[in-house]
Amino acid sequence: MSIESYLCQLPKNGAVYLSPIPDNIAPQWGEFQQRERAFWQHKITQTDYRPDPVSNFKPFLGHWQINANYFKDQAVLEIGTGPFGFFAAIDMMDSNAVPKELALMDPLMDFYQQFDLFEYMPDSGVRLQAPGENIPFPDNLFDCIVTTNTIDHVANCDTFLQEVGRVLKDNGVLLFSVHTLANFAKPLKPIIKHLDKNHPYHFNRDDVSALFAKNGFTLSKNVSVPMHKENFIPADASIKQKAVYAVGFRLMNTLYGTATLNK
Repeated sequence: MSIESYLCQLPKNGAVYLSPIPDNIAPQWGEFQQRERAFWQHKITQTDYRPDPVSNFKPFLGHWQINANYFKDQAVLEIGTGPFGFFAAIDMMDSNAVPKELALMDPLMDFYQQFDLFEYMPDSGVRLQAPGENIPFPDNLFDCIVTTNTIDHVANCDTFLQEVGRVLKDNGVLLFSVHTLANFAKPLKPIIKHLDKNHPYHFNRDDVSALFAKNGFTLSKNVSVPMHKENFIPADASIKQKAVYAVGFRLMNTLYGTATLNK
């Protein structure tokens, strides 16, 4: 069966299948999603935002020690696609490297389809609106799951990773990235949590390792890169915003990891 066949009972709006939000999702998560929606609405419509998916995501391949063809013959789920996603880059680099079965999932996917950036996603990708805590696919379906800058946005990290483990094949691979506090910045965590209203969680590297181990994953590879080495301050930011970005990029790293199930 194709991965899309598992979604045929769901309602659909335009190109997006709509999976219901579970009643047990924390109400605060909805507030974070509203802020995320407002962030992208402003960024896409009120700024000169012209992303280059290849320059954005190509470095991830190096950090994960793979190439674009890695995904070619696999069934793959991307969680937290955002307005265009990781596989927009793969498609632009080599359309033949796009997975044979690809699901693109985000809790705001229906919202994103109003923007031109939505067309960056591979045509073959099945678009799905759903939270990571309630993935509407059967067990042991995917060879690979990709999630970039998502784990610190979910409602419940444990439920999220348990769902990922459920739909991932026993020999499957989870490729992820997540922003983490640099070790020297750990004492500043309460302040950062107060200032940063868009992220429910603020991890350090040890937090991430413990979270994955708790939920049955082994981190087989991981590399931490200071954010100021890979991220650029938006040119249209105010002086105050630029100062915040400059400080934040020095306090934060991006952790790129490869995880497998302990089965």
